[in-house]
Amino acid sequence: MWDLTLSGRLRPDVYAELPLADAARAHEIIEARSNLGKVVLRP
Repeated sequence: MWDLTLSGRLRPDVYAELPLADAARAHEIIEARSNLGKVVLRP
């Protein structure tokens, strides 16, 4: 798995990318289980 990740052939699905100020919204998405991928917080 690490080889695939390091080579770029395996990448996670990103459902949403939100600013850190929207952390509460990110928690709502995760708790509602409406995401089909990662919820990423940006600084």
